[in-house]
Amino acid sequence: MGRGLCAFNRIYLSVAPSSNVEIGDCFVIKSGEGINLLSRNLRASIYVGHGANLKIGNNSGMSSASIWVNESITIGNNVNIGANSTIIDTDAHSLDWRVRMTTEDTFCAKNAPIVIGDGVFIGM
Repeated sequence: MGRGLCAFNRIYLSVAPSSNVEIGDCFVIKSGEGINLLSRNLRASIYVGHGANLKIGNNSGMSSASIWVNESITIGNNVNIGANSTIIDTDAHSLDWRVRMTTEDTFCAKNAPIVIGDGVFIGM
């Protein structure tokens, strides 16, 4: 965790013990309750699963957004993630309805790393 972290309001955070999380300096996370008119008072959330990697660069921030890491998400420096945005590196389940009807469903989800470069703005 870098220096100067600012968190506004309640945030949902779930990080598995076997995961790796690196957050740079001056990260700002805003969560609902009048912070942003576009956020509709939704809680910001970060979920990092077993063995997953999340890296967020310096001077980045998010407003009532969700990040779900099953494998790897890298977010560069000076990145702003707008209200209600969702960044997820997994399908979470098979896209084939026949597989979803079986107990094998969670094992068939496809994952792919996400890399977001420096200076990016992601709108809602």
